[in-house]
Amino acid sequence: MQHNLLNPALYRSLVARFGDVKLERPGQRLVTRMGFDNYGQPRVDILSWGETYRVNCPLCGDVKKKLYISYAYGLRHIESEKRLYPAKCFRCNLGQEQVYSLLSWTSRDQEPEVSVADAGSEEHSPYLDPGECLRLDGDDPRLFHGQRYLRERGLDPTELGAVYGWRYCIAGNPQLWQGGLTNRIIIPVHYQGQEVGWQARLSFEPLPQLRDKDFTNLRWLSMPGTWRSRYVYGYDQAANCNYCVLVEGPTDAARQGPPCVATLGQSRSLRQYEILAETWGAKKAIIIVGDSGEQEKQVTEETADELYARCRCPIYPLTLPHGDPGKWPREEFFNYLAGWVQSHSPHQPQRRGVYQWLLNRDQ
Repeated sequence: MQHNLLNPALYRSLVARFGDVKLERPGQRLVTRMGFDNYGQPRVDILSWGETYRVNCPLCGDVKKKLYISYAYGLRHIESEKRLYPAKCFRCNLGQEQVYSLLSWTSRDQEPEVSVADAGSEEHSPYLDPGECLRLDGDDPRLFHGQRYLRERGLDPTELGAVYGWRYCIAGNPQLWQGGLTNRIIIPVHYQGQEVGWQARLSFEPLPQLRDKDFTNLRWLSMPGTWRSRYVYGYDQAANCNYCVLVEGPTDAARQGPPCVATLGQSRSLRQYEILAETWGAKKAIIIVGDSGEQEKQVTEETADELYARCRCPIYPLTLPHGDPGKWPREEFFNYLAGWVQSHSPHQPQRRGVYQWLLNRDQ
């Protein structure tokens, strides 16, 4: 196994020092993001440690290998030219500088065998577990805050759990987002039966002065990596529908139900256009729904232009008169789409088919 390790020198050193070493997430690389501290100085935020070596911490009597050391420990980060030291004992909270004193591997004094690259350069993003979660359609009392948050926003946690697999994180993975996934709603993204990523939403609204200022008050967190541009949310639930309604975010799609899919952001990639064309481009129609506003209207029209060139089915681009799909009651939303299609489509046969489907989609 050792010849496949990302940092065999560190691994061998840990074996010599501690004896038994447990390997986690072999082959997965460190995921980082360049940011700035409170003084405006550049810093490197480590979002996922990647391949990690676990040993028993000698300072706290640990016997469950709670001392975690990333393969990137002591290696140079390409963009910042800094050396990184992701390591921690999750039993006694032993920090990275104390860990260094326990190791015989003197990476600080030598050039690293492996360069630490940002996740944006990776061709494929590995799946990263958000932590211990409970599905939101359960009755566990620990789901209370997540279920209440959704109900207050007009969302049905039972439907979201059963149809889309939404979960509530009760113990976040400590190696992701500094453990900041705890008490967040986990929104999984599936493609052809596989969970390929997730986004995490705070289950409360932070104070305006604290919003998005640090990890604990960022309203949205995503699984690190470059996966979002390669999938559409709600694909598995909508793939068998004859029509597709394209919206922007996962809460928009989930609020309106399985005919809707989302591109996980306003920008849309070539791969996402390919998925839409391959799955729905030869079926009845693709309806693109943008939020109200001039910028959103332009994005909707650009998306339509891309799909016109790839699809044989009718394309219907429209923007809502107010708000976004996540704030519209479901019946009102589809009635509006039906009325718009009826009044704007120049193709009579296709228009009547889409109109009737929008009005009778649950039958």
